[in-house]
Amino acid sequence: MQVNDLKQPSFEAASGFALQVSESVMLVPVGEWVYLQSELIEQMASWRQENMAMFCAKFDSTAAKTLNYLTNASIGQSNRILFLIFESNRMVGHLGLSKITSSTAELDNVMRGSSVQTRALMQLCIARLSSWAREQLGLASLSLQVLDVNQRAIDLYERCGFVKMKNSALMATLVGEVTQFVECEDSRATTQIRSLIMLKEF
Repeated sequence: MQVNDLKQPSFEAASGFALQVSESVMLVPVGEWVYLQSELIEQMASWRQENMAMFCAKFDSTAAKTLNYLTNASIGQSNRILFLIFESNRMVGHLGLSKITSSTAELDNVMRGSSVQTRALMQLCIARLSSWAREQLGLASLSLQVLDVNQRAIDLYERCGFVKMKNSALMATLVGEVTQFVECEDSRATTQIRSLIMLKEF
């Protein structure tokens, strides 16, 4: 299976490729259909702005920037896929895979932005995406990057079977309007916050 096959032009078509998590929760792959969903895009931008401290890339999140990201990254790149999480037909978050190869990928864009009814919803969604990645993409492992100050996320990932593999210092670099924190030697660190790389093997 190629991930681009899931990036459909209509929501109805995308729903046909949705990953069912439970009776009320599904993961719908993002495709060109999202261009007509301005409210969803604005909601995603708002979630990112509210949680900016938990990301390595820091910028002023707007609907226009979110649309640009969806167009050029989530939809435009053949080695990544983003799923929107719907609970009872209401978008409550998202998660995806990037840097997909024949054997591994990176779990990214993990976000629960709204209150939900489903207990352990994000754990269930990560488990469903992981099983799909193993069974349909033939992957042997997933990795992820998380800041060491985001203990809530770390706890979630550990419950999902991820283990800590690397702990790195970070330094800030400015690229346009984006402040990007990248891994570096301890002596070059510009913040006390560190990056953790975690791995889940199937």
